[in-house]
Amino acid sequence: MASTRTGAVMLVSVVAVLALGGCGNGTPATVATTPTSSPKAKSASADPTRGTPDPCALISAEEVAAAFKVSIEPPGPPRTVGPYAQKVCLFEGSGGGSGIIVTIFTMSESDWARAKGLYASETTAIDGIGDEAFIRRGQVWTRRGMWMVSIDVVGFDQLTDRARDDGAIAVARILTAKL
Repeated sequence: MASTRTGAVMLVSVVAVLALGGCGNGTPATVATTPTSSPKAKSASADPTRGTPDPCALISAEEVAAAFKVSIEPPGPPRTVGPYAQKVCLFEGSGGGSGIIVTIFTMSESDWARAKGLYASETTAIDGIGDEAFIRRGQVWTRRGMWMVSIDVVGFDQLTDRARDDGAIAVARILTAKL
């Protein structure tokens, strides 16, 4: 991500960069020709007393690989960081240097409005994902109830901007449906 971000967007981006510190472990996932389901991918409870859902458990490496049509390493354990106790999961591209960073945390209505307002002229609304969703320069933000989901794509220079956006939107749809 070449641009500098401020406010809430910068916070998630900084978290994303920090998450790139080698979370991948194991063999790469490959694109499946038919949809697959992972025993790890299950619904999250929207009960705030249970804590922030684990993004690594809500979507499998196979689902992420299929969304982007690239090889993805299985994620390591999620990291909990930042003032919002964000749970961050890195799906690293095979060979390193690229990754899809999935972040889930709670955000108040006023913080959501502020985050949207920072870049209102640069965002595009996305219909059919959670309560509300938008995309800005390849980063998808979506909200469902109290949960905020951010999908960042770092690297993957072989993908077109459209393929990055489409992959991030597909991952956001899968995750948000499980919250």
